[in-house]
Amino acid sequence: MTPSVETLERRVLVYAPVGRDGTLTSELLCRDSIDCVVCLSAQCLVDEFTAGASAVILTEETLDEPGFDAFVQAIDAQPPWSDIPILIFAGNEGSETAFRTVRMVDVLRNVTIIERPIRVAAVVSMVRAAMRARRRQYEMRDVLVALHAARHEAEASSRLKDEFLATLSHELRTPLNAILGWTLMLRHGQVQGDQVARALDTVDRNARAQAQLIEDVL
Repeated sequence: MTPSVETLERRVLVYAPVGRDGTLTSELLCRDSIDCVVCLSAQCLVDEFTAGASAVILTEETLDEPGFDAFVQAIDAQPPWSDIPILIFAGNEGSETAFRTVRMVDVLRNVTIIERPIRVAAVVSMVRAAMRARRRQYEMRDVLVALHAARHEAEASSRLKDEFLATLSHELRTPLNAILGWTLMLRHGQVQGDQVARALDTVDRNARAQAQLIEDVL
């Protein structure tokens, strides 16, 4: 059974291919009823991120993994409403890997660095905060979609109104032109004999048609 979009968007993605970090993090989150997916490759991370996620957890070792640039590109390609939270497990502040991790903050944008050794309560708290922030982003997306749909509907309604008014104008002018034409001819004595009765009949018929049209519109 294919997961719903809402289910996909609640997931936390974990990419930690070195050691047991991925498995341990997954077990930690599952114990706190947080749905997560352990990604075994950078491409898997990109695919799962594209499908939907509430946060991403990385270890600093993944930043040098082959194919990680594809995830960076996916981050850059996010729509304007999206800025997915990323949590990175990093080493001590003065280590070489820590400096590399800090340099990646601007690249990955919405990053929180969690220093090892990690504390369970702190990790769970940060993950839940990230998920709440991501939920607000999805809510903003839904608002933007609704506004776009409303604007499209308003534009369609405006076009229909313009078409209706154009048609109504044509339908009103048709009998009116006949009435004005015959009235003008009668006034200037251009209708004689039997043509007078025809003229009056035409004026009467078109006046009734216009009255019926107005009644139908109202």
